[in-house]
Amino acid sequence: MPAIFRLRLKIFFTLLFFLGLAMLLSDLVLTLQHQKELVQGEVVRAGLAARLVRQRLAVAPAGQDDWSHLGRDLGPDISLRLVLAGSQVHDTTNAQGRLAQRLSGLVAAVEKNQQGRQLFVRGGFSLLGRQHLALLTAQPLGRGGVLVLVSDLARVRQGLVARQRLFFAYLFLNLTVLTLLAYQRLARFVIRPLQRLMHQADTYRDEEDFLFRPGMAGDDFASLSSSLNAMLGRISRDREKRQTMVRELEGANTALCQAQEEVIRAEKLASVGRLSAGLAHEIGNPLGIVLGYLEMVEDLPEEERADCLARGVAEIQRINTILRQLLDLARPQEDAGQEVVAVHQLISDVCQGPGLGSLLGGMAVKLDLGASGDRVRGDGEKLRQVFLNLLLNSADACREQESPQLQISSRNSKASPPGGGAAIEIVWRDNGSGIAPADRETLFDPFFTTKEPGHGTGLGLSVSYMIIEGLGGKISAASPGRAQGATFTITLPLLAEADGKV
Repeated sequence: MPAIFRLRLKIFFTLLFFLGLAMLLSDLVLTLQHQKELVQGEVVRAGLAARLVRQRLAVAPAGQDDWSHLGRDLGPDISLRLVLAGSQVHDTTNAQGRLAQRLSGLVAAVEKNQQGRQLFVRGGFSLLGRQHLALLTAQPLGRGGVLVLVSDLARVRQGLVARQRLFFAYLFLNLTVLTLLAYQRLARFVIRPLQRLMHQADTYRDEEDFLFRPGMAGDDFASLSSSLNAMLGRISRDREKRQTMVRELEGANTALCQAQEEVIRAEKLASVGRLSAGLAHEIGNPLGIVLGYLEMVEDLPEEERADCLARGVAEIQRINTILRQLLDLARPQEDAGQEVVAVHQLISDVCQGPGLGSLLGGMAVKLDLGASGDRVRGDGEKLRQVFLNLLLNSADACREQESPQLQISSRNSKASPPGGGAAIEIVWRDNGSGIAPADRETLFDPFFTTKEPGHGTGLGLSVSYMIIEGLGGKISAASPGRAQGATFTITLPLLAEADGKV
């Protein structure tokens, strides 16, 4: 069903409802007023009838038994009851039930007080309130009696019913005519302008200057159309501004991407430079020593010649170790077959390995392995290499401390590893020389070391970083500053319970 047709139906039935309700309320007020006037007329009529009966009683001879002439000319809807000296001498009311009780009570009250009274007998409720069934008019008589007239109000009810029939006939006619006329006016001033606005809105295109054009100058829809045109103009201008901003942002984004690529290229070149410098330093020194030994070997005695050759072989092995570590860093080998590794047991084995006493230099190692799970999937030897490298780095950093200490703790990680799932967090915290703020950015770069020349290659942390990343974990370092200790944190994904049983 089209929207404009639904709107027409809603307007039509709304008009029909409210016009009908207004007419019914007006009819209720007028009917109540008419009922009041009819009842008041019956009251006046009953008073006149009582006066007429009293006049006839005044001229009636004393002691007569026939009182039928009293009700003559009163009408069929008025009956009377005559009580003389406490005795009922005439009654045409045929009152029964409630009406009889009300008559008896009224007669007794008038006999006692000797004052005239009028009383309505009402029935059930209707739309016009309680129905008036009868009017009782009682007057005291000079002979010590009571005259009661009973006026049947059926004529009042019949008059109201006849009036309502006429009203509903006029209601149907007036409601039909007024609804149609009001609908036609509303259709002219509301529905048709709305229909034009809807049509113009449906056929609107972005390239048009205006959407709504008023049909009649000065009316409310003309003002609405002007407001909508102004709004569309603002929207169009905002759209142009937005498109301009999008183009500017695209240009800025392109420039930013280019700048980022340049920064990455510069960083790569810087990394290559640092790598080349470190490689030249770490390989150049042993090569120079080897060349020096070779130049000296011809002029030395046999014993010193053997010692020089042994020293040269050691330097060449050092060069070989550096190259092998560099190859591991550049081309990490694929794991031939990963195994389930118990991290806690591996850490304990590393810390209690034979021959570590002299390397640790008296550093006290405290273990606090409190993680609820410690099984990970990986290469146990490579993890051992990582843990041993961190252990030896802490020992080197703590050599100048009076009481060197290293605390290794484990806990279940609150932050999931990059691959998701549960994880174990291993923290290495020492009280050594710490890490300078300027060194934190390049701590895991190849050939970066704070050790003296000949005491470190600068590849240990780089290889450790690659091993941990290859296992789906992460490694990070933190330090308050120089001589304030360092903290290394390793996060590794734990095996699911089902995987750990395999």
